[in-house]
Amino acid sequence: AALWNVNTEENGKPIAICKKHQSPVISGVFSPDGKNLLTASYDGTAILWDLKGNALTVFKHRDRVNSALFSTDGKHIITASDDGTAKLWDLRGNLVADMNKHKGKVFYALFSPSSKQVITTSEDTTAKIWLTPEAIFELLH
Repeated sequence: AALWNVNTEENGKPIAICKKHQSPVISGVFSPDGKNLLTASYDGTAILWDLKGNALTVFKHRDRVNSALFSTDGKHIITASDDGTAKLWDLRGNLVADMNKHKGKVFYALFSPSSKQVITTSEDTTAKIWLTPEAIFELLH
């Protein structure tokens, strides 16, 4: 993955090149504060990068990662994989929740605007809505 500045005379040169993935990169997004990038790859990883192209955290699955997105507050990452799971992570790479009830590849996972729910879509022809641990905690207290 490469970061380009299209507002300069040098728009043919990348600002940063992110070179850690071993297979095609399927998606890339900026963090809500614009200070980091997140890529998803068919190599079974999503990677958090700084804007200089340095890998900060690697999020691993057993199969290719189809999507990776930040929560609206930027504190968590959700990944969706062909291994049949969606995983909720903190930015350091600690697994917060493993959403593994699908019976097929998980194509996409997206946070609600409040970041208290996640919706996943799967090859098993279902979409599931999940409560995050923080939402469950709020319900119980």
